[in-house]
Amino acid sequence: MKYASVLLAVTCLLSAVKAQWVETTIQVGSGAWDLCYNPQINKIYCASSQDTTVTVIDGATNSVIATVAVGNQPY
Repeated sequence: MKYASVLLAVTCLLSAVKAQWVETTIQVGSGAWDLCYNPQINKIYCASSQDTTVTVIDGATNSVIATVAVGNQPY
C-alpha cells in the first residue's frame, strides 16, 4: 500500500494519507520538521528539532512504535 505523507510543522502532527484517502493524525515530537518513508519495511520516520527526537511510525497500523533521542537538529 502506498502512502503520501504530509508534515504539519506548526501543529507538530504527522498525517499519513493512504491511497484510499483515509487520513490518520499521529502525535509526534515538538518542532516536527523532517520526514522519511521506507517503503520496504513500511516505516515512517519524523525528526523533531525542539525535543531532538525521531519518531518511528508503523505504516501498517499508523501507530508510534518508538521515539528515539538523537541529539541536536535531527534530519
